[in-house]
Amino acid sequence: MKLSHDSIQKFVLQLEGFQACRDAQADHAPAGTPQEKKTALIKEGDDAVDEAHALANAFSAQLQIFHGRRK
Repeated sequence: MKLSHDSIQKFVLQLEGFQACRDAQADHAPAGTPQEKKTALIKEGDDAVDEAHALANAFSAQLQIFHGRRK
């Protein structure tokens, strides 16, 4: 379980880095970049982090079940 937790944490951190990268791309987009493109970049980053948090929440729920069975 510890290995799974560490792997998920690493994945979440990587996706948060991806989100920061997408935000920076939107913030520093060349002049004339359509707002729709900037919005799409930000949405990609946000969606990735939302997915990572959903995975972490699912793991947390399973971990609670696991600990409940050990008692």
